[in-house]
Amino acid sequence: MKKLIFLILAMQVAQSLSAQRKAVFTFFDGDWNRTEDTNKAKYFKRLQKQDGKKWQLDYYNFAGPMIKTETVTDKNATTKDGRYASYHPSGYVDSAGEFVNNKPHGEWSYYNDKGKAIFRKTYQNGTVVNSNDLSGDGVQPVADSARDNLIVEKPSEFNGGRKEWAMYLNRNLRYPPEAMSARIMGDVVVMFWIDTDGKAKDINLYKSVQVLLDGEALRLITDSPAWNAAENNGKKVRSFKRQGITFRTE
Repeated sequence: MKKLIFLILAMQVAQSLSAQRKAVFTFFDGDWNRTEDTNKAKYFKRLQKQDGKKWQLDYYNFAGPMIKTETVTDKNATTKDGRYASYHPSGYVDSAGEFVNNKPHGEWSYYNDKGKAIFRKTYQNGTVVNSNDLSGDGVQPVADSARDNLIVEKPSEFNGGRKEWAMYLNRNLRYPPEAMSARIMGDVVVMFWIDTDGKAKDINLYKSVQVLLDGEALRLITDSPAWNAAENNGKKVRSFKRQGITFRTE
C-alpha cells in the first residue's frame, strides 16, 4: 500500500514539473524525522511556488488527510505570510486565518472535528482584540473571513442547478487512477466564494481526504464555469459556499 502511495506522489511530482510548477516532497517518520525510506514514512510535506513570490507548504498524513497548509515568503519557510489552516484527524478544518509577518492577523475561525464553527477570534498583529464563543449557539461553519453577505435572499448556485452540476461532474471528474487502484475513497468538501461575476474565488479545503482526491476536487471548482451569483434585493452580492465532491470506486 505504501509503495503504491509513493508512486502516486512521484506521479504528482512529475505532473508538477511538466506544468512548470515545481513541487518538492519531503517524507517523515512517526517522530517527524526526515526519512528517505518510504516504508517508514508517516507524513510528508509538499512545497510549491505560488503565483507571485510566495510559497505554499502543505503537510499531509502519508495516506490520509491534510494536517496543515501555510503560506510562506520563501522556500525555507522562515516567515508565515498569508493564509494558514490546520485540520483535524477527521479531515475537517480545525482553524483558519491569515498570518502577516509571522503573526496572526484579522479574523480566525476555529472548528470542532465535525466542521462546526465553535470560536472566532480577531487578531491585530498577533494580539487578540476580539473573541466570540460560538459553541452553544448553533452557528454553522462559515468562511475564514469577511462574513458579510453570507445570509442572502437568493443563494448562489451552479448554472442550471443540481442537474447541471451532476452533469458537469460526470463530464469532468477525473478519478486519479492510482487512487482508484488503491481504493482510496471519501467526500472532499471545498469552501470558496462566488463573486458577483459568478467566478469561484478563494478556493480552499473544508474537509480533506487524501492528497490526490483533494487536488482533483480543488481542480473541479477552480475550472468550473461561472456560477449564478447570490442576490440581495435584486442586486448580485458576493457569497460563501461549500461544495462536497464524492469519490467512490464502486
